[in-house]
Amino acid sequence: MEFAEIPPDGIHLNIPAETYHRMDCANRGAVAAVAEGAPLARVRYDFLHPERPTPDMEFGTAFHVALLEPSRFVQDYASLPETMPDRRTKEGKAQWLVESLKHGSRRLLEFDDFRKIQSMVESVKAHPGLQALMEDMNKLIEPTVIWEDGDTGLKCRARPDVYCPAFEACLDFKTTADASKPEYAVFRWGYHYQAAFYARGLAICGKPCANFAFVFVEKQPPYLVRAVELSAEAVTIAVREMIPAMRQLAEAYRTGIWPGYPNEITPVSLPAWKLKQVKGEHYERVEI
Repeated sequence: MEFAEIPPDGIHLNIPAETYHRMDCANRGAVAAVAEGAPLARVRYDFLHPERPTPDMEFGTAFHVALLEPSRFVQDYASLPETMPDRRTKEGKAQWLVESLKHGSRRLLEFDDFRKIQSMVESVKAHPGLQALMEDMNKLIEPTVIWEDGDTGLKCRARPDVYCPAFEACLDFKTTADASKPEYAVFRWGYHYQAAFYARGLAICGKPCANFAFVFVEKQPPYLVRAVELSAEAVTIAVREMIPAMRQLAEAYRTGIWPGYPNEITPVSLPAWKLKQVKGEHYERVEI
């Protein structure tokens, strides 16, 4: 990977996402992974060898562009016709070539996906709790935040979807199949680390973030929207767990040593739930 130059500490606008992702400093994904027990060697490998975007990831990117940068969406994306032959057939391949030549460098979306994204954007715009934030003329769209963490010495980067200085608020949009249980999504994907990490960076750069909302947008009709704000308890837990992880990352960046699993043979027992289940029961020691 060819690293991108890390700009000075502060808030920077109009940095392309591709450039941002090549900056060799810690992001929330690395911090969350280490906090949850991932070996530093794995975190480093994943940064140097990013996975190819999945169809879900590409759909999410297109939705973000349509919502946050509508003029760029028109420039960068186009819809295929409603009826297209199977792309695996000779006729389908020929039609795909025609559409590719017609739209040039624009990314082609399936007709249904294109219409779905438009409907999802309209649902977000119509959400009463988001209108004031989305209509804020001074909001920052995908700013790049660069800072050195004072407690750990770790150079960090973040890229919130939306930051509204007047409301001291961040919005982060997530496409999902089901927004009925946001607490599970927050825990499973480490969004509490994201909120704590982003708020920390913005505050250090002089942009307080007192409110951090995740906006879950369902990908199926009627394209329901659910906006949630993390509790102070969730953020406190995230901070408590991510600070040791940030110290580990700072040491790895400083020394260039990214350790994996222990080199020695280590003892292992059974999961805690199993030990608790059999606690009090008597077992005679059996020699293997």
